[in-house]
This record gives sequence, C-alpha cells and structure tokens, in this order.
Amino acid sequence: MRDASRPLVVGIAGQTCAGKSTFATALQAALGGPERCSIVHQDDYFSDFSEFPESERATVMSHNHPRSVRWELLRADIDALRSGLAIELPAPGTRAAASGERRSLVSARILIVEGHLIFADDATRDRLDVKLYIDVDPVERVLRRIERTATRGGDVGAAIEWFRHDVLPNVEFAARGRDHADLIIPFATENSPAVRFIAAGIEQLAGTRG
Repeated sequence: MRDASRPLVVGIAGQTCAGKSTFATALQAALGGPERCSIVHQDDYFSDFSEFPESERATVMSHNHPRSVRWELLRADIDALRSGLAIELPAPGTRAAASGERRSLVSARILIVEGHLIFADDATRDRLDVKLYIDVDPVERVLRRIERTATRGGDVGAAIEWFRHDVLPNVEFAARGRDHADLIIPFATENSPAVRFIAAGIEQLAGTRG
C-alpha cells in the first residue's frame, strides 16, 4: 500500500510521438498547475554515451533503446522528489546536460513521470503508483513527427531515416508498455474528457480534493 504522506507518482508512457508530453502538460493543468503537480521528463535522462570513444558513439546512440536512459539518475531523482526534496536538472552525464541550462524542480503532492521507455525498466516502473499508456496509431505518429520537423524547419528526410534506423528496430521496448498500464488512453485527437476523468481519479488517490 502507498504511503499517503508521500507524493502520488503517475507514469505516462506510449510510443514515440504519441503525445505523452502534451497529455502530461494538460493533466498538470487540470490538477492545479506546477504548485500541485511536478513533471519529470525521461528525455532529460538520455545518456551522452561519453564512456564510448567518439568513433563508436554514433553506432550505439539511440533514443529508443532502454540502454539510452540513465536509469540510476532518473530513479534517484524520483526518490528525492518522493521524499519532498528538490532536484537539479538536467542530470550530469546526459545529453541534456551538455546543452541545457540548469534548473530546479521542486516536489509537489503529485508527480508525473513521462517518457516512452519508463515502463521498460522494472525498478523505475515499481516506483509508479499509477501507470497510463497513451495509444496512437503508428501512421498518425509518423505524420506527427514529419509535421513537427517541417514546422521547426528541420530535415524531413532525416526524420524519416531516424524512424527507420532507430524507432522501428526498437519499437518493442515502448510497445510492451501497454502490458504494464493500468489504463490505456486513446489520443489520436485531443481527448479533454480523458484528461478531466483521470485528473479527478488522481486527485482522489492523492487525497488532494477539498
């Protein structure tokens, strides 16, 4: 049974471009904003693979295999937030640390952890009180990636090649997350009723209503 004195931890998983971050942000807003709900993004914990020689790095780097995530750092930060402590992001030894500005994330009554691989690591999954899986058709997810790349002025051809050489060979790791989910949420289009329904349930579980 969960210790009612610590934050409720909600995991949001799903395959690449399913809308996990969008859903997490909408859920945070429905729960009262950052003061009542903090979000940890798995993307902040991608390894920089600095332990490999530069000549080998390109062959092992991935965004879609579990080995790409610094799980020990993610788990340590989840534990700190569960204990009511603030954390510093991005974590050292990650790709985000090489390019991102340092920032603090404070604990809140509800903690969301989002990322496409978070159900693939047993020890991370065991820290999640509620597990949600965002379900979107593969074709729609590819179209979203192409649209996002084009909107940002990126190389659409490179995005398609990334899907071919990184996403598709590793699709099983994120797809298996469905088997661990407490609830599977369709999110092909905006699903405001699901956000409101889940927010109400989470508030009840966390004891934050009233």
